[in-house]
Amino acid sequence: MNTYIANSRIGNDKTVGKITCNDVSVVDYLILSSDLFQMTKNFEVEEFNPILSDVHCNLNFTLESKPYTNINNVKTVEKQVIKWNNNKQDKFVKFVKEKKSEKIRDIENILDKIIDRNDTVQQTDIDTTMNKICDIFNSSSISVFGTKCKNQKYTKHNEKPWYKRGCKGKRNLFHQARQSNGKIKSEESKNALKEASKSYKKELNRSYNDFQMNTAKDLRKLAKSDPKLLWKKLNSIDTNKSNKTDAVKIEDLYEHFKRLSQDEVIEDIDLTKD
Repeated sequence: MNTYIANSRIGNDKTVGKITCNDVSVVDYLILSSDLFQMTKNFEVEEFNPILSDVHCNLNFTLESKPYTNINNVKTVEKQVIKWNNNKQDKFVKFVKEKKSEKIRDIENILDKIIDRNDTVQQTDIDTTMNKICDIFNSSSISVFGTKCKNQKYTKHNEKPWYKRGCKGKRNLFHQARQSNGKIKSEESKNALKEASKSYKKELNRSYNDFQMNTAKDLRKLAKSDPKLLWKKLNSIDTNKSNKTDAVKIEDLYEHFKRLSQDEVIEDIDLTKD
């Protein structure tokens, strides 16, 4: 079959072959076709993370491809400047003085000409001057404060109802231990990471079990006191109504594995190159 092992061939793992399991062996592989080798931009075996596995290291890689864009369905997103931030006012003034000095002199020259003309100021003179001043402020605001999508709505991360404050605290301690182990990489930091991961897992299990038990109690009470509310609550937690994805057609799967089994090996590929 036209597939190859990527370990020790590409990315940060090239010519290294870092061990992936229990500090003794390589049993976790990234398997790629010859075409995917050209699309894989990086690959590395990450440091052991006890939250993800008991003995295996995580494999991290990136596939890069050209996205398909239907120009008939491209939607333009309207941008707006982020509101004034007092903490950046000095930066804004400095930016205007340094980057917009030529435009400021241009405005000064226009005003001098209006004064020297010794004539009634026309509406066009006022409009031209104000437009130039607004352009300086707007372009400087974009550079200093940035922009955001207009009317963009941000939804909060959909955390599980059983994921309480105790879980968040243990998670923070776990991440601190993981970062410390990544910098020091000593036996002491490794043991601290294992202990933090065990504590985090224990808190997750405890919080989840408590939630399940309390939910079961509430449902039993509702079954006796208010059956209508019981069914309303059961319907609200029905996970089959959301997060549905389109199923892959069986014909597509058949054609895919049929192509893989044809043993079409590309001869001119050099797996030793990036």
